[in-house]
Amino acid sequence: MPTTTSHHSGEDVMTTRTVAGLSPTKLRPLAALLGVLLAAMLLAPASLQPAAAAEDPVPKIVSAQRVSTPTVAVGATVKIAFTLAQRAQRVEFRYTDESHVTEHRVIWSGTPAAGPLTATASAAVAADTYFNGTHTLQSVIITYGQRMLTYNRGSTYEEVLPVAWETLDFTVSNPANVLVPNDNITLPALGIRKEAGYSYPAFDVNHGTWSAPPSSYTYEWFRDGVFKSSGSNWFDVSDKYAGTGSGLTLKLTALAAGHLPETVETKPFYLAAAADPVVSGYPGVRGSVKAVFDPSTIKGLPAGAKPTVSYQWLLNIADPIPSATGASYSPQPLDAGKKLGVTAVVTYDGSVVGLFRSADVMVKHQSLLRDFDGDAKPDVITRKPNGTLTLFRGDTYGQFKSATKDIGWGWAGFTALMSPGDFDGDGAMDVMARDKSGQLWLYRGNGSGGWHGSSVIGTGWAGFSEIIPASDFNGDGTSDVLARDPQGRLFLYPGNGRGGWLTPTQVGQGWQSFNKVFTPGDFSGDGVSDFLARGTDGKLSAYYPNGKGGWLSSRTLTGNYSSSIYLGGLGGFNHSDRYNYFFSVSDQGVFTTEALGSDWNSYYRQTSQAGTGWGYLTAVF
Repeated sequence: MPTTTSHHSGEDVMTTRTVAGLSPTKLRPLAALLGVLLAAMLLAPASLQPAAAAEDPVPKIVSAQRVSTPTVAVGATVKIAFTLAQRAQRVEFRYTDESHVTEHRVIWSGTPAAGPLTATASAAVAADTYFNGTHTLQSVIITYGQRMLTYNRGSTYEEVLPVAWETLDFTVSNPANVLVPNDNITLPALGIRKEAGYSYPAFDVNHGTWSAPPSSYTYEWFRDGVFKSSGSNWFDVSDKYAGTGSGLTLKLTALAAGHLPETVETKPFYLAAAADPVVSGYPGVRGSVKAVFDPSTIKGLPAGAKPTVSYQWLLNIADPIPSATGASYSPQPLDAGKKLGVTAVVTYDGSVVGLFRSADVMVKHQSLLRDFDGDAKPDVITRKPNGTLTLFRGDTYGQFKSATKDIGWGWAGFTALMSPGDFDGDGAMDVMARDKSGQLWLYRGNGSGGWHGSSVIGTGWAGFSEIIPASDFNGDGTSDVLARDPQGRLFLYPGNGRGGWLTPTQVGQGWQSFNKVFTPGDFSGDGVSDFLARGTDGKLSAYYPNGKGGWLSSRTLTGNYSSSIYLGGLGGFNHSDRYNYFFSVSDQGVFTTEALGSDWNSYYRQTSQAGTGWGYLTAVF
């Protein structure tokens, strides 16, 4: 359809509409008339004025000058004259005094017309707010509309001031209000923050203490005296520096209102290297484990350095155990089933310089110490018909190592053999033996698969039908023994922790219906070793002590062990779980292990065959 075009001053607006009601015949004269008018316009002199240039939206500083005196007295006014390329509503010249904290603003504000702006910002110097000394311009903030334009001193990434910054600085003469020193009381220090499970170094700046609490700091970092960087308030040290003796220092400047900046330097921080500690001992509940760490392996500290070593025990890799900061630790009932590790914390010159973490071990339910060779794995001792004692060493996963070791000869004359765990308190597994005369002997293990010697620790034991290692039955922290007489009475012989006895007491009766009583360790989860007793029908009954020399309850377990010629406790025989195990040797000579746990209403039972050909042996314990 036909269109018409309309023209407006300063802009062209194209609109399209239908020319309604006009025939082609009527349109021809109209077109001719428009042609004449257009020709006339082209020939006529131009009379339209050019459009005004668009307003520059950014009010950049064209010039700036301090028009007040270089030194300003109290009561006088600081004045800065400036010109902007375009109008703005507010201009602030922001200064700090020599504290680098307190800020003063020299301000202009208004609502000028469009176009370049020339004005003067001002501020009165008050006696109580302006300190004596130099006031340094740090930034200029220009507000226009809803936007801001910023100039920052020393910045190369923003707008550049067209004059030298120092020409706009001024000095205040106010001798009655001066900045005072901020004394450093304790030096700042660099070190390792003990976090993240005490496993990975997280470095920390200790800012020291000051007479006035600083509001901020500035930082300059040096390695071996050579400047490295500034500005950052944290640091990291690459492992490549561990043990090299390369030192990192910090020059720290403390800033506080009303005080002069104070700069101090830390002592060098050295990242140490060392061999990781090892967890030694059997990690059972109420047992004892020890951190074995060799300080002589610490490297990277200055000659003559005397670092100190402390420890932090952890559960499940990253959870510090409160107050467990010594070289040894006794796992608690709630630790069972969790991973236990230790970190050696090396401190030098007041700072932590190294964290060294052991491998983790699984915490077992409480049981007797059954590790005879010192590798933290339960072992089994057997006696051959010729009286030879043989050590079967446990491995990590509930089996035996291939190599066995003979550890004694001439044991055929004993009528009972058993291990009470550590009976003399030296941390090693011991063995008790009763001879035909009723004397009870203690053979002291040396903790590495051998012996320290033997001695008689009791007489008159021939009258007992069974001597039963009882773990810590009365809760005093030492290994005890239960003894059953033919009448079924059960007596507690408490150990004194030094290889002797405390006063015995009767703790049960009616036990003559059982032909074997033993403790695998704790399988109820309360931290107290429990007992299994086999009746004449071959069934096992579980008995639960109260940890104070008495009993709580009992129950009958499933299964039948009539064909077992030997039964006994194994403790935490499988390092991959927390359960305590017991063993049975069948009349066919098959050595079988079983795990006990109270995860469900019925006891968790796991059976595994660990050996055959054991039927000819005369003792297994």
